[in-house]
Amino acid sequence: MLKQLMSTEDSIIYSLKTLYKKSGYSEFKMRRFEEYSMYAQNKSFLMSEDIITFNGMGGKLLALKPDVTLSIVKNTKADTDNTEKIFYRESVFRADKQSHEYKEINQIGLEVLGNIDKLATVEILQLAMKSLEVVSPDYILDISHMGLIMSCLDDLEQAQAREEILGCIGSKNIHDLKNICMKYSVDDDISDRIVKLVGVGADIKNALEMLKPLIISDGMKNAYDELFEIYELLNLLGCSDKIRIDLSLINDIDYYNGIVMKGYIKGIHKDILSGGRYDNLTQKFNKSIGAMGFAIYMGDLLYFYSDKNDYDADVLILYNENSDLSAVVYEAEKLRSEGRIVRVDNKIPKNFKYLELEQL
Repeated sequence: MLKQLMSTEDSIIYSLKTLYKKSGYSEFKMRRFEEYSMYAQNKSFLMSEDIITFNGMGGKLLALKPDVTLSIVKNTKADTDNTEKIFYRESVFRADKQSHEYKEINQIGLEVLGNIDKLATVEILQLAMKSLEVVSPDYILDISHMGLIMSCLDDLEQAQAREEILGCIGSKNIHDLKNICMKYSVDDDISDRIVKLVGVGADIKNALEMLKPLIISDGMKNAYDELFEIYELLNLLGCSDKIRIDLSLINDIDYYNGIVMKGYIKGIHKDILSGGRYDNLTQKFNKSIGAMGFAIYMGDLLYFYSDKNDYDADVLILYNENSDLSAVVYEAEKLRSEGRIVRVDNKIPKNFKYLELEQL
């Protein structure tokens, strides 16, 4: 009944918080701003370099937080013997890519910091899938492993070549990828292998079969073995059918070092969930710990559901001077006890949207 009385956003947040609490995660809260220097030093980790700044009372330059993960890593007390499992519901402030105006973006997510072993990785992926299922049963979780692509580029000395190749991989631009490999005289065997890796996009079981003959180095084998072990555990849990491998998923190489992920639901053209393993970020804060997590962006979800829940009440009860007022009150309370939203009025309110009308 409680969830029926909530807005779509509140209902999703309530379900996700319940899911994370039942999995042993503690809620983490933070202030709205941090020192600007932290974001300035890690701009490539941020989705937008445009940051809202202001001068604090003590003279320091502060910023409305454009990201949650950086604040969590900065403030964590986790170490190799003490793993923190936390979730958050926070707003971040950054420029919209289309309107170029600043927006407040609501998100909910979780992070694990400390000792990230295979079981912890599987738990995070499983919670990512359960989170998507809260939103819609028609979802897919795409994953990749930074080690597979990066190991292919180990022998590539030109930083510019690597950057351009990674850009093409992320956009699945095979034509330009081949041209760039030719431009920088990348070995034909490596070039062909990269193209084949980018072409791997299938359910996790079939993708692993496609990947097996492409493994040529210890780094690639380690990444492949991790993906295979993850598949085996997810398969035992009965949830491997909703997960795909897509090696075009590339996150910033300065921060991400293992599994990366994006989650999709039918009806929204872009990902609503994003995350991965980011040990390299914790090292930038002089913390030798593992870290992995994901965030769900609520803005697109609310737009997706707006047409389905675009009403103010389930039932509008109208009464007049001849109505039995006790019957009106009884009917309203009866419907509310069933979890329905009910408004009682003597005329239809202007611009008020309802599903059912009762006249008593």
